[in-house]
Amino acid sequence: MTPAINKAGGLLCLWSKAKLEVTDHFQGSGYLGLEGTWKEKGIQILIVNIYAPCEFSQKRQLWGQLKEKRERSNIKWWCLMGDFNSVRKVTERVGVNGGNVGAVEIGDFNNFISDLGIVEVPLIGRSFTWYRPNGRAKSRIDRIFVSRDWFDQWPGSIQMVLDRNISDHCPILLKNVEVDWGPKPFRFLDCWLHDKDFRPLVEKTWEETNVHGWGAFVVKEKLKQLKITLRDWHARKSDDLETQHKVISNKMNDLDKKEESSELTMEEILLKREWMDDPKQVKLQVKKFFHNRFMEQHWERPLIEGVQFKQISDREKCQLTADIDLEEIKMAVWDCDSSKSPGPDGFNFKFIKSFWETVKEDIVRMMKEFHANGKLPKGTNSTFITLIPKVDDPQSLGDYRPISLVGCLYKILAKILANRLKKVLPSVIDDRQSAFLEGRNLLQSVVIANETLDEVKKEKKSCIFFKVDYEKAYDSVNWEFLLYMLRRLGFDPKWIQWIRACLESAHVSVLINGNPSEEFKMNRGLRQGDPLSPFLFTIVVEGLTGLMREASRKNLFTGVKVGEKKVEVSILQYADDTIFIGEATIQNVITMKSILRCFEPVAGLKVNFFKSSFGGIGVERNTIEGFAHLLNCSVTQLPFNYLGIPLGADPRRIETWRPIISKYNKKLAKWKHKSLSMAGRVCLINSVLTSLPLFYFSFFRAPKTVVKQIVSIQRKFLWGYSEDIRKIAWVRWEKVTRPKEEGGLGIKNIATFNVALLAKWRWNLFHNPDSMWARVLLSKYGVDRPNLCTSYNKTKASIWWRDVLKACGADNEDKWFDKSKDWKMGEGKQTLFWLDRWTGEECLAVLYPRLFLISEQKQDTVHKMGQWVDDTWVWEFRWRRERFDWEANQILTLHQILNTFSMKKLKNDYWYWKLEPSGEFSVKSAYKFLTSQRSTNERQKLFVCMWKLHVPLKVSLFVWRLLINALPTKENLLRRNIQLEPQNRLCVFCRASLETASHLFCTCSKVVTYMESMAYLAELSCSLA
Repeated sequence: MTPAINKAGGLLCLWSKAKLEVTDHFQGSGYLGLEGTWKEKGIQILIVNIYAPCEFSQKRQLWGQLKEKRERSNIKWWCLMGDFNSVRKVTERVGVNGGNVGAVEIGDFNNFISDLGIVEVPLIGRSFTWYRPNGRAKSRIDRIFVSRDWFDQWPGSIQMVLDRNISDHCPILLKNVEVDWGPKPFRFLDCWLHDKDFRPLVEKTWEETNVHGWGAFVVKEKLKQLKITLRDWHARKSDDLETQHKVISNKMNDLDKKEESSELTMEEILLKREWMDDPKQVKLQVKKFFHNRFMEQHWERPLIEGVQFKQISDREKCQLTADIDLEEIKMAVWDCDSSKSPGPDGFNFKFIKSFWETVKEDIVRMMKEFHANGKLPKGTNSTFITLIPKVDDPQSLGDYRPISLVGCLYKILAKILANRLKKVLPSVIDDRQSAFLEGRNLLQSVVIANETLDEVKKEKKSCIFFKVDYEKAYDSVNWEFLLYMLRRLGFDPKWIQWIRACLESAHVSVLINGNPSEEFKMNRGLRQGDPLSPFLFTIVVEGLTGLMREASRKNLFTGVKVGEKKVEVSILQYADDTIFIGEATIQNVITMKSILRCFEPVAGLKVNFFKSSFGGIGVERNTIEGFAHLLNCSVTQLPFNYLGIPLGADPRRIETWRPIISKYNKKLAKWKHKSLSMAGRVCLINSVLTSLPLFYFSFFRAPKTVVKQIVSIQRKFLWGYSEDIRKIAWVRWEKVTRPKEEGGLGIKNIATFNVALLAKWRWNLFHNPDSMWARVLLSKYGVDRPNLCTSYNKTKASIWWRDVLKACGADNEDKWFDKSKDWKMGEGKQTLFWLDRWTGEECLAVLYPRLFLISEQKQDTVHKMGQWVDDTWVWEFRWRRERFDWEANQILTLHQILNTFSMKKLKNDYWYWKLEPSGEFSVKSAYKFLTSQRSTNERQKLFVCMWKLHVPLKVSLFVWRLLINALPTKENLLRRNIQLEPQNRLCVFCRASLETASHLFCTCSKVVTYMESMAYLAELSCSLA
């Protein structure tokens, strides 16, 4: 026990001698600890009761003392619990000190947790543990941490937040929940493929299983019999394999816990504020919850007959309903990830691909029969739903996202149908939708919204924007409306019947701790995980786009008109992310609400107005609040988050990049105590740390301060730097980021990578001038011609567009982008004859300045500089005056150049990317061009050979450091002002010379003797001369 100090309470530890034999105790300012033996398991444990002070400096002292205790202790099983008076993230404190939480304190607290190598026990009950009596302020400051080894002994550990009574803190109970959830479903294990008896067994079982009926039924029954056979074989072959697999899986899961929250590791089904732990009751209630979500209320829904939609062509109808052949089936199979979690059939696509010759005949028959009759037998389309947390500490089933694991047979069929559907959808789906279709992507919607709002601000106009949040959009889709939209878009009845069969044959069961609930039938919704679902959802929300088109046509809604061409922007959609943009009028607000209210009974998609947000530019605050009140939604302002990008944010400000820096710190907090070698750290930097800012880098250009900060994080991680241990960075970062063949590690230079990512926008602009995002840009910056957008007006161009052009070299003489592409002439309609570099490194206006001066066609395209006479192109120039003789000679020279180019009828001009054999732009080739020194020497050849050696990465890294003299030899330590006594500077083997890299590995007499002896034993030749 420790006594209370002033108003701060003391600490008290009580224990049962029957369970814990205390052998020692310790205490300090803010903590009281016990060491002892847990009798049931016979292991030493350490428990620390904590009441942290409020002062940040005192908390740091407490954390430092606990770190010292941890370093001195040999006990593996630690538990820290109590009031830490700190939070791990901003959202864990509400209404306290205006909601401000120090980023430094949060960072230090997370570093303390990481340095101790502890993890937080999964939380259930409620998200906050301390409440002010008036309920307006709350925090999560009470928590329980344990060492990672703790879960080996008590894998079902949870911390349960109980109801508070006399205190403003909630009691927390640490308990171990061990519940038998029933047998796990069959799962194919990839390791079986390595057993010599496995393939003959599968082939024999498949051939000997005689089943009659439809093809789908036959395949399903053969897989069912194969599961029975494999279960028996697995049990006989290796009785302890499943046990070993569980132990390894538990350890991996412990290491990979996401922010100490669990993925239904402990049951968290909250019903009527009562926690249930009986497996039967839990399964029943989970089934009821999701059965209700996917149950349709049958009533006659209205239709949208007055809206016009595009229709697919007869040729596209034939493509959709064409015969399904073996090649198409195989392509669909090989397009599926081999090791993704299987559905109820238990077989993943690694099995299907490995036994393709055995199973293909039955699968082909199944697909052809479906093509003929459009029916799926029961069981073919069964699905597992796995629950993925949407929040860090899920407290109810609504906090989970249901992801479907469909069976392999249905997935093959769905993949075939999806591959066909995505080819025809671009012709009927409005270009204001940017999701899932070829040539469209998420950031295109961000570009349109960004450029629209930027123009409104710069032109001092006014507009409103409304960001819509749907309630469980995918799960609420009405099937009859989807089929209605297919008919409105002109799809063939046969195709519609296929889609109906895929929808109506779906049966699902929910996985609860790996065990499925009772199966039930779906009546509405689209399964997230079904290859067809994204495209079908796009068709559903096309109905909303159509309503907006009709409202605009009837002047019921007025969007914002952008640029000289007055491109109208009114609605932007990416799957279930929708934003309305329009003029600041009450008419627009009423129309938006009316359309959304009407769309709900039509399609089943209900808007959660409470979670939606409304804002405006150039509109008075009270007007915005009035409009928001009419919509019953919250008020927002620029910048706001749209599709993961802070729309309206200034990328030059460090605040815009805080989320990225936070992601880096979160990742590093998990890795610090994983005993990573340098090879492991290099792999993580390349695979994870470099990819973290990828999404931001594809849109924003990072300022130098941000680049410097990210590079600092990467550098410290590479060399093992921490707060407690300062390490030497043995190689300059500039050298580390060079390509491997040029003596670097191949770690990406993030500033250059950022440039390569942004350059892709200019390439795509030229090749997709008819897409909506390109039309918006061309209307603002280069009417009619994409290649006019090569310079900018600082007062009119958005920050984003300036950064894109700067990345392509618009502000310097390098012009790397223009030098890396060639013009390939078509009809010449997109190429300026005099001003574009289509004949070589320089434009014709520079090569022939005098001719350009006297030309009457200075701004004409190549297409306007001549005409076709039969099948021959004839140049036709118009001059302001008669030419002098020397000018006529220049014209002859010009004709000689032009004759080397051939014009092509009915073909667009295009760019050819010289850095790729295909001629298509790639970020990889652009990055390589920007980073390569473009010179070769013998030393580079040595690096190329070294990295090609089939040796562990740690060996290659050691050799790399040896070749560039970056090993911590005594010579290199002295060079970095590390003081060594004279006797400690000599070679550790011969004690005769200064320890250098060349001496250690080439000239040291003892090392040479040792190497020659090893070579003799290995029967190899060795020469270190």
